[in-house]
Amino acid sequence: MKQVLSLIVCVILLSGCTTIEKEVLDEIYLVTLAGYDLEDDKIQATLVVPIYQTEGTVRNEFYTAEGYLNQELDKEISLQTPNPVFPGKLEIAMFSEEFASKGFIELTDVYRRDPSISANVRLAVYDGNIKEFIYNQQVQNMDLGMHVAKIIEQAIEAEVLPKTNLHLFFQSYYGEGEDPFLPLLTRKNGKLKIKGIALFKGEKMVDQVLDDRLYIFGVLHNELTKGRLSIELPKQNARVSIGHVKTNKKVHITGTSSSPNIKLSIDLTGTIDEYSGGRKRVDKNIKKIENRVNQYLEKETQKMINSYQEQGVDPFGIGKEAKAHFRDWDSKTWQEIYPQVNIQTEINMDIVQSGVIR
Repeated sequence: MKQVLSLIVCVILLSGCTTIEKEVLDEIYLVTLAGYDLEDDKIQATLVVPIYQTEGTVRNEFYTAEGYLNQELDKEISLQTPNPVFPGKLEIAMFSEEFASKGFIELTDVYRRDPSISANVRLAVYDGNIKEFIYNQQVQNMDLGMHVAKIIEQAIEAEVLPKTNLHLFFQSYYGEGEDPFLPLLTRKNGKLKIKGIALFKGEKMVDQVLDDRLYIFGVLHNELTKGRLSIELPKQNARVSIGHVKTNKKVHITGTSSSPNIKLSIDLTGTIDEYSGGRKRVDKNIKKIENRVNQYLEKETQKMINSYQEQGVDPFGIGKEAKAHFRDWDSKTWQEIYPQVNIQTEINMDIVQSGVIR
């Protein structure tokens, strides 16, 4: 598997020893999207190169290489392209879910350290065959790599996804007491969309958070200011949509490093954006709505944390919090005790105003 992993680095850096300083801009191909699949135990790399026409339009060209060795991949690409390929404008690297589940990280430090590649480059997992996606995805007069990256950036800006990029991913991967994650993409009705989040344990993808659970993940991971929750209120025979204004998360730790007790206290300030039960009822039911939201979020956040404990996955950095608290914290011991650690959540929602009522 290490040989496979090293190939990824070399495929991403397909220009070999070529540097952009040695090439005239018009005589090199700048890759903006690199996609990786596994095909019969071979690495299949598909690159996207936007070609800017003199009339101002953009045409995407695609190149695919397969091989066991990086020399094979490099040679195959060079036989297809009229110009050298350079990764300095890479917007996003995508890995198939099959590839991610087998691991693709161990030797990608070369990728991370390459000064021509931005630390803000997006990494993502794709549910399906990436080559098929690239060749079939139709975008009009647009760089496909930039288009895919913008979908992720918009989701992060709207706080649908937590912030992630090349730097943050490797920071979690190499750090102690925290596991990395990446956006999980899929294609529906011919269009790319966010499916959820791919969770990693070590170098391998082990689980996913689907889009209907992203809000719960965000409450535990982020300090939300734009998140939105929509839930049923059975006792009021109504439904409510609550938007966030402010979130404050505190981690309280007691006990010892070998037997800690951890409580996540999350204070949320929100507004009622929409309520289906009428103005008079919402005004007198604010406290009941707050209690209902608190009960729901405590139940769902607790369920999510317990599930991740069972898998030994820590995307929220709870182990990192314990490390900062206990001077004798030990990574090996934490990994052993993490599934049994007493971790509780406490949610307090404060609704400050109401909006659309019907």
